[in-house]
Formats: sequence, C-alpha cells, structure tokens
Amino acid sequence: MRAVFLSIAIFAGAAAAWLTGSASTVAQTAAPLDVSGKYEVIGQVFGGVVTFKQKGTAVTGSYAPDGSLTGKMGTPTRLDGKFQDQRGVGWFTANFTPDGSSFSGPWGWGGKPPSGHITGKRLKNSS
Repeated sequence: MRAVFLSIAIFAGAAAAWLTGSASTVAQTAAPLDVSGKYEVIGQVFGGVVTFKQKGTAVTGSYAPDGSLTGKMGTPTRLDGKFQDQRGVGWFTANFTPDGSSFSGPWGWGGKPPSGHITGKRLKNSS
C-alpha cells in the first residue's frame, strides 16, 4: 500500500512540475506587444515625442533633434534598448502597460548604472 501511495505522490509531483514548466514556457513565448507609434516622453535624457517602429521583437525609433533608438522586446511588455544622440550613447528599459498606452523605466549612459527615469504616454491616434 505504501509503495502505491509513494508512486502516486511521485507521479503527482512530476505532473505538477511538468505543468508548471509548460505554463512558464507558454508565458515566455507569448507574442510581444506592438509598441509602434508616437509617445510623449518625460525624462532627462530624451524628452518630447519619441516614435517607435516595431517588426517582430526588433524596435527602432527616433526623437528630436537627432536621436535614434534601437532595441528588442525582451518580454511581451519590456523593451530593452540603446539610444544615441549628439551627447553620446546610453541604454534604457521601457516597461509597457499591457495595453501599450504608457511605459516607464530606468536609463543610463554607456554601461553605467541608472542615471534617471523615463516615462512615456502613447499619443492618441498613434499606432
């Protein structure tokens, strides 16, 4: 009787681990949010209107007067990227809301620790 109970317990544990692993895999392979559009951005590094263009997980962008952005959607709602303008090169992370209406996250110069925070809100009729 104990052997049967132990076998059932082991099987139940293996099944739970398999199900948990499957759920994790499904979450990791979810399609990324499409962040294409224009956003009003508040931040010390690039403020004003930022335009994102997305193809698959790759994102490019621009901001005035001569800034450019490149990045990749690391999770369905997280954009990890780099920016470049006349002041230099830096990095940023944009954590988007599930509907893509806004984002926030840290930014920094080069490979240095965060230097500040950015927030953005999608402009109406911008997708």
